[in-house]
Order: sequence, then structure tokens, then C-alpha cells
Amino acid sequence: DGSLLPGFILSRAKARNLVVSFKNENEVRLFLMDLIFKGTDSQNATSTKLNWPVFDFCNQFLQTQQELYDATRDLVTYLCTNHNVRVIEIRFCPELHTLEGLTHDDIVQSVVKGFQAGQQRIIICALRSYPESHSLQMVELCKKYLGKGGIIGFDIAGYESDYPLSIHKKALELANDLDIPITVHIGEFPQTLNNFPFLLQNWKTCKVQRMSHCIELGKDHQVLTECSKAIGKH
Repeated sequence: DGSLLPGFILSRAKARNLVVSFKNENEVRLFLMDLIFKGTDSQNATSTKLNWPVFDFCNQFLQTQQELYDATRDLVTYLCTNHNVRVIEIRFCPELHTLEGLTHDDIVQSVVKGFQAGQQRIIICALRSYPESHSLQMVELCKKYLGKGGIIGFDIAGYESDYPLSIHKKALELANDLDIPITVHIGEFPQTLNNFPFLLQNWKTCKVQRMSHCIELGKDHQVLTECSKAIGKH
């Protein structure tokens, strides 16, 4: 939902008979940028289950199997053709695409089919703002498709400030037990540094292979060193 091409959004808005303010791809880009700027204010991140406005808007175009397939195929084709991209890993949370009745299996299979031609990589995400049962379910779904059609791992994603990583400790432990490679998006904002000590304290059962964002990690040399050592040992 954060990587849709403007042309795809334009065509799906027309197909869904939505009343929108944009008429061409450039206007779509400007519209999305405005939503992104609104999303930088945490007070605006209060829509359904705390998705930022730009993700909520884009997600409405990813509710059918055909939409999921087309969006994935178009993105992979565009990146490989226009930007010489050799390897792509796109993460998504299947739960967000169930609004019109699709099952998790329908969703994963549609995205996998869109990726198969390009032989790229897919990460299944759990959202921080969703309950523990959701993240456990996403881990099980990831295990079911791991190594099939490009599914390579599990990720904890979403609004970090109000939802610490510790909420999903059981999901991280389960992913470790099932030998699923784990990525966590962590340390994007100043108030989120406390997520790193949690990981380090629970490393034996919650070890991760990769951390993304990590902007704030560079401001604490000690924590940075400890995280580097921990990942380096595994």
C-alpha cells in the first residue's frame, strides 16, 4: 500500500467510480504527498487501527485478487525495467486486504502470482497496532508459505511510538521457533529507542536478522554497538 504506481491508482479510482481530486498521474503524486505530510503528525494517525492517511487511501485499491496481482506485477515490472533493480523485497500485511471478503490465503497467493515472473521477494508483516492474536496469525501464515513463490520472512511494522515491540513478543518467539527469518522496523522516532533494549534483553528468543529504519540508533553509540554485536553473532 506504500508502493502503488500513480497510473495504477488512477485506473483503479476510475474503475471503482470514486470521486477524486486528481485527473492525471502527476496530480496523483501531489495528492499522495499531501497525505504523507499529514501523516507526519501523530495526531493524524488516528484512523482505523492507526494507519496513516496515505496508507488508508491506497489500501482501498488492494481489496480484490486482481488488484493485488496487478499492483504487484506492475510495480515489479516498473522497477526492473526503469530502474535496473535486480532484487526486490516488498513487505505487506495480508490483514489489511480483507475488507471486501478475501481470505489471507487468497491475498498471499495473488501477491505471489504477481511476483513470480520477476522472481522477487515478499515479506509478510504484522502490524504493531493490531492485537497479539494478529501477529501470531501472521507468523503462522508466513510459515505456511515460506520458501514458496518468493515468501522469505516476517516483519513487525506500523506505528512504533504508541506500540512497543514487546506487545508482540510471543510472535517473535514463535517465528524464531519456526525458523522464520525476522525483520523489525524499529527506531524511527526519538521516543522509540526503548525498543532496542527490549530486543537485546530477549535476544535468545526474539533474535532478528535485520532491523530497518533505525534512524535513532545512530544517536546512541552504546546501543548501536550492542545491536551490531548481537546481529553479528547470528
